[in-house]
Amino acid sequence: MVLLDIGLRENMTNRSFESSEYWSDAWVRHLEAYLAAPPRSGIWLDYYFSDSELTFLECAGGSCRDSRYLFEKGRNSIGSDFDEKTLDYVRKKFKNSKFPIKKEDAFVLSYDIDTFDIIFHNGFWICFDDNEKIITLLKEQVRVSKKYAVALVHNINNQELVARFKELSGKDDLYEVRFFDIDTLEIILKSSELKFKNIKFEKFGGPVDRLFGLEKRIPFLKPLIRWVVPRLYRFQPWNKVERIALVMELDK
Repeated sequence: MVLLDIGLRENMTNRSFESSEYWSDAWVRHLEAYLAAPPRSGIWLDYYFSDSELTFLECAGGSCRDSRYLFEKGRNSIGSDFDEKTLDYVRKKFKNSKFPIKKEDAFVLSYDIDTFDIIFHNGFWICFDDNEKIITLLKEQVRVSKKYAVALVHNINNQELVARFKELSGKDDLYEVRFFDIDTLEIILKSSELKFKNIKFEKFGGPVDRLFGLEKRIPFLKPLIRWVVPRLYRFQPWNKVERIALVMELDK
């Protein structure tokens, strides 16, 4: 496996994260509930990048729920992950779907330079303690993207969330993850020596997500809820925000 070849074992928050078998088993436990939940990242990306001509690649996507949502919204979107078993499971679950998903190692993507407008991942960086490995991943993202690279990471300033993950990790090591703040992200970006036109740290997730709970009870409100929630994230205080959405506009 390529991940082992580039020496990630000692740099992951949980050594099990290196294994495709681990992720296969983890998705068996969590996949159905994950797919049943609103595709929040996809909803936010669809709002944030409103230009319908933009192309997307989700790397390290697991179920690729968010890139699938974008595809079903008519966006040009591809999903990818390194675990073939998870991808096969998803293909069978959505056997009539034309949504393209591919087996890809996010550190060594098969695509050419500047293939996509936007490449994103939802939470992949939280698996790594070593900033150098994150920089390696970021450089590969930047290589295949023409316009933007996006990384969503868990927010260390939300201490309630940190405590919840610590408690959950006692029962499920999937929750043994790294949390970030803006200062740490700035250090990573500076150390990468990559050039960007613009960098933004956007708020993602938090108490306003409770509105999604109305979708099943009042289905006709679903379009309105999915319109309003991503627009409300910015008004939440940072100590209540679930994740930091790092949006990097590339200088190409």
